[in-house]
Amino acid sequence: MQDVRDAVSAAILEIAKRKNPSLVAVEPHQHLIMDLQLDSLDIADLVSGLELQLGLDPFGSLTHSIMDCATVEAFCNAYEPRR
Repeated sequence: MQDVRDAVSAAILEIAKRKNPSLVAVEPHQHLIMDLQLDSLDIADLVSGLELQLGLDPFGSLTHSIMDCATVEAFCNAYEPRR
């Protein structure tokens, strides 16, 4: 679902811009912590904002571990429905 991926990527970009205001886009391969400088509070803010926006919390159940979502791509994948 491209809409979900776009929403997740946009939310990541919005939070990452707090650390780097000149950032114009995030790429799938970028690491949330190492490349985008997000910390645990940023990631908590990201998850709670996406839950409000999308009505989804893939980390609330045991289907996904947030520890496995180190990159933009992996984070987007967690929010896509399982096929």
